Amino acid sequence: MALSPNPFRHSLSCLIFLFCFPGVSSAFDADADWDRLQSQARAKGSVRAMVRLKETKAFDGALSTQEAQTDRARTVHSLQNDVLADLRAGSALAEPTARFDYIPYLALRADAETLAKLRDDPRVLDIREERRYRPNLIDSVPLVGGNLAFDKGFSGSGQAVAILDTGVEKEHLFLSGRVASEACYSTTDPGNLATSVCPGGASSSTAPGSGQPCNADVPALDDAGCNHGTHVAGIAAGKGSGSNVAFNGVARNADIIAVQVFSRIDNVTTCDGASFTPCIIGFDSDLLQAMERVLTLSATLPVAAVNLSLGGGSFTSACDSSEAAFKSIVDLLKQAGVATVAASGNESTANALGAPACISSVVSVGATNKSDAVVSFSNSASFLDLLAPGNQIRSSVPDDGTGSFVQTTQASNSFANLSGTSQAAPHVAGAFAVLRGFLASQAGVDIKSAATVNNILDALKDTGKSIVDARNGLAFSRIQVDKAFDNLDIHISFTGAPSAVPDLAAPAQTVQLSATATDELGHALGYSWTASCPALGTGGSFDSATAQNPKWTAPANATVFKVDCKLEVTANDGQGQQVSKSTDVGVRGTYSLERDKGKRVLSPYWQSGPGIYTFVAVSHPSLSGMNSQIGVEMLAVADEGAGLFSLPLRFTIDSNATKNIFIAGTNHSFLNPDSIPTALFMIGTAGDKSGFLSIQPVASAPEKFLGVAGSRSRGFPDTNALVYWGAVVVQNSSTGFAMEFIGDLHDSTAFSPGQGASFSGIN
Repeated sequence: MALSPNPFRHSLSCLIFLFCFPGVSSAFDADADWDRLQSQARAKGSVRAMVRLKETKAFDGALSTQEAQTDRARTVHSLQNDVLADLRAGSALAEPTARFDYIPYLALRADAETLAKLRDDPRVLDIREERRYRPNLIDSVPLVGGNLAFDKGFSGSGQAVAILDTGVEKEHLFLSGRVASEACYSTTDPGNLATSVCPGGASSSTAPGSGQPCNADVPALDDAGCNHGTHVAGIAAGKGSGSNVAFNGVARNADIIAVQVFSRIDNVTTCDGASFTPCIIGFDSDLLQAMERVLTLSATLPVAAVNLSLGGGSFTSACDSSEAAFKSIVDLLKQAGVATVAASGNESTANALGAPACISSVVSVGATNKSDAVVSFSNSASFLDLLAPGNQIRSSVPDDGTGSFVQTTQASNSFANLSGTSQAAPHVAGAFAVLRGFLASQAGVDIKSAATVNNILDALKDTGKSIVDARNGLAFSRIQVDKAFDNLDIHISFTGAPSAVPDLAAPAQTVQLSATATDELGHALGYSWTASCPALGTGGSFDSATAQNPKWTAPANATVFKVDCKLEVTANDGQGQQVSKSTDVGVRGTYSLERDKGKRVLSPYWQSGPGIYTFVAVSHPSLSGMNSQIGVEMLAVADEGAGLFSLPLRFTIDSNATKNIFIAGTNHSFLNPDSIPTALFMIGTAGDKSGFLSIQPVASAPEKFLGVAGSRSRGFPDTNALVYWGAVVVQNSSTGFAMEFIGDLHDSTAFSPGQGASFSGIN
């Protein structure tokens, strides 16, 4: 059973404005972690643990409706109740510290005996120690195009951004009237000297006021980061007009969901010494419950993004397996159209990200300065998604007017410059709100299909400014919100495009084409058509390649087989958006038996089907002084001009030799190279097929002198110099009929060149 590393060890390199759970790495020793967890449980009497439960059937549904959420919660609660009931029946110490609604996990405090029972329970997939977290604009918003997006009329109106952090001062003038929902998830745990900062000391609350900053009127907590959530919220969605300042957050008209997820810690060791005690710490279970709360709200409130300006650890690749609980809830949010945006971390690594930014479905964000250079503290790796400003960012902080950060109902209007990837992430969360609000405002747009996390993320990546991280040489997109609008893949859809075209039998045949596209944003559409027939080297011609419904004249096809052509139409809105659709058409060959009989050996009929196959023998009755080898290409043409039954068969036949060839469908009971290794095969599609054989020389010149110049030795390197015989065989009755060949030695008069006669016959 896999267990996470010890979360109690941590590095002092974590900056105060990014929350950290140090000691986590990309790999861990499961047995060593289990031994350590058991050892801690014995020494302390009990430990906090996260238990992953096994579901009887995989869950792959979306939770975008209240009904779906209720059904899912019922299933998860039943799993939890069954495991807890068995533990309690055995007098085990198992105190649930958190129950989840949507992800199959259980948080509890357990002693060593209980941990052992859980490890042996087949309903338990793994047990990990519960981790703990720490706290890790005036020109930044214009830098990312936020002001230009507002000038276009889009500022996040009708959308919400969830700030899961140290709480948000909703009375601040920069955020006044913007907090649409509040919640608090915090832990009281005497074993960790942890105390909940939720109203009344509750472990959770969704009451008004529960999302306020975590300082709980304790000035010592100010420096621990309780101003952090208000600062982050201002970057994402602050509005300058309320504060009488000239700057705004990225999504100035978006709502804010304020969720406080930290706890007060009075442990000197945990807080890095007496001078830093008390401090604030976040627990896994509190953050997971907060994310589930956002998912619940998403059924009735248009939530664009969850902002997580927190994390820690160092992962050089995606951490989906080690962060399975967070991966589960992140994916459920994504299915509901909610992006989880996380800071990459402030440990200055150039090849690793912190968690939860390392989860593959999280939108990870690194930090740049206002000169568009990646700042040195910002974690970076090949799987980082985006960049945004994160150096000296000015935003709101809670203040009672005297300079100390304390909870108050008095309107605050203080600001501070803070730095970190914590400040970069809310720029992106705000961008998601702006772009999702834009999509929601467009008539006829299906918001669920259009405003997907991937669609918006791709638009931000594709239109952002490319910046190279000098430490690793990797280029990332620094977001440019105003340019992302026209890259959202929603505008154009084809409702009947393009018209299907049947295979064409006549040479240079002209057909009528048509296409119909619609633009959800009301732009006038232009059309352009192209045609390509690679085997013919030309695509034919249009009477007007820019018409919606043009006529197309196919190219002539003088080959023996049908040639595939592709017709493609592109609809363009003139604003940088275009969508293309294509259809295929076969242009039949105009090959003629009569026309070509002087150049090839022909057999008018072959057949293949259930219980039927064709056998052909080719002999080279060459005498001394004639050509000793002839290269042959045999084509089984199905229904003259329609195409080839199989790939062309090419072989070389020596003097005085015979080649045996079988023509049959796939999966024939006994005709295959393994059963008759000395034969050659033309294997085509099953079913009744028939057509004619065309046999031609591989050499470019059918006849040529082979001896010394001027000598009388003349050979016949062509297919007319061979002898053919064959039959169509009906297996069940052991009967058949002989095949006819036109143009071989049986139909020619040939004299030895040595006798002075010239070759004559069908040629």
